Amino acid sequence: MVWRRKPAGRIGAPGAGHHTPHRWLLALALAAATAIALPLVFFSLLVVWTFDRWIRPRSPLFRWLD
Repeated sequence: MVWRRKPAGRIGAPGAGHHTPHRWLLALALAAATAIALPLVFFSLLVVWTFDRWIRPRSPLFRWLD
């Protein structure tokens, strides 16, 4: 698959491609439906979102890795 998307005559990874906003809406709707149906998924998503938004940016270890 990479060879099909690789730019001809150039070295490097292929471009990200054209992503439509409909895919993001579909993924968001699927995550919301799963979170409503399974409360543990909701709490897991909440924990990951909290970690990503509040804890990771303030940690010196993650600042060093960025």
